[in-house]
Amino acid sequence: MTRRTFWSGMVWPLAIALLLALSLVPMGSSPAVTLSIADYFSYSYTVQFSKSDIAGGEVFNATVEANATCTNSVPLAPNEASFTSRIVAIHQASGDRVTLNSNYTLTLSPFPSHTGDSTQVSQVVPLQFPAGSQSGAYSVAGELIEAKVKVGIIWIPVTGYLPSSQALGSVTYISGAAGGGIPAAPPPVTVLPSAPTSPITGAGQASWTPTGSGLTPAAITVTSPDNKSTVTVTQGTLARDNQGNPLATITCNPPAAPAPTPPDKNIIAVYDLGPPGATFGSPITITMKYDPASLPAGAVEGSLTLAFYNATTGAWITLNNIVVDTTNHTVSGMTDHFTQFAVLSSRVPTLAPVPAATPTPTPANAPAPAPAPAAAPVPAPAPTTPQATIFGLIAAAAVAGLIACFMVLRRRRTTARH
Repeated sequence: MTRRTFWSGMVWPLAIALLLALSLVPMGSSPAVTLSIADYFSYSYTVQFSKSDIAGGEVFNATVEANATCTNSVPLAPNEASFTSRIVAIHQASGDRVTLNSNYTLTLSPFPSHTGDSTQVSQVVPLQFPAGSQSGAYSVAGELIEAKVKVGIIWIPVTGYLPSSQALGSVTYISGAAGGGIPAAPPPVTVLPSAPTSPITGAGQASWTPTGSGLTPAAITVTSPDNKSTVTVTQGTLARDNQGNPLATITCNPPAAPAPTPPDKNIIAVYDLGPPGATFGSPITITMKYDPASLPAGAVEGSLTLAFYNATTGAWITLNNIVVDTTNHTVSGMTDHFTQFAVLSSRVPTLAPVPAATPTPTPANAPAPAPAPAAAPVPAPAPTTPQATIFGLIAAAAVAGLIACFMVLRRRRTTARH
């Protein structure tokens, strides 16, 4: 049995659920519908047909596999989403239209609404060409019938906000090649647990077949050849090179030409992540090891940082969300692009030593200095009478004389009367 994979460029109907999380949640005075889905989610969606050549009335399946990871928490997000659709086929030559499955429902629960939450679903949808269908190549499409989301305990219809149809691929139908009749209705839809995708790993480099959407097909881990630097990318991350093409390779190696050391820092470890200029739609993790015994004097493990080199400005820029693990001796951080990255420590300034004072030598046979002659005694000045005292005595004598004259004149007048 052959299996053909069709990648959906519009990511339907998984994109429906992601759009709902943004269109229904008010953020301040502006509705979140004005924001981009990529601000909140990384996602992928595939459809596989169990057969590409269909004979007569035989039943074949379309397996829908979807993966969504929340990269930025969404307040008041729906806790469940339900989508009812039909699958139709259009004859590529005549334009005749037939229904392969008139009604199936895809449910996403729980809905990823917090950073790091991930939802995966794999659903098998049975398909069948009706009797009398014209032979030839058909384009298969999904058509939305009803969409609704559950916020709390309330179901809200949102069909009008979403794409009405989505191309799924193509098959070839050969009429009358198989018997057995046509059942009245397709078998019930079965929801299966999604099979894990094997991770992609490599030492110094990891490569994969790029997808048209640019989303990584699996979790990717690349470790440097010396096992001291690791790059981790989650599945479904949008990854592109510096030309905007889907990324197909990641490298992690010591740089051929390390960037200049910043003036106030020491470089503890440095690695070149490539290809240079590659970008990612959601943050990826970089982890580097260090040897505590090799740290410069004065460097503190808990103060180590992880930074990237900006070749345009010539500056080292510290990453956000840095975690220093002093037990395993690693420094981790998150970034959305590739260039040189390094573990840095603060540089402790070196103080210049203060020279010791040099004593002045004394000649061994130098004569002792002659004693200084004694100073002659200075005679004490003769005591002098202050002028204020002299004036006071004269004034007192004058007053006493006036009083005496007054008493004499008064006595004479008294004698003359008698």
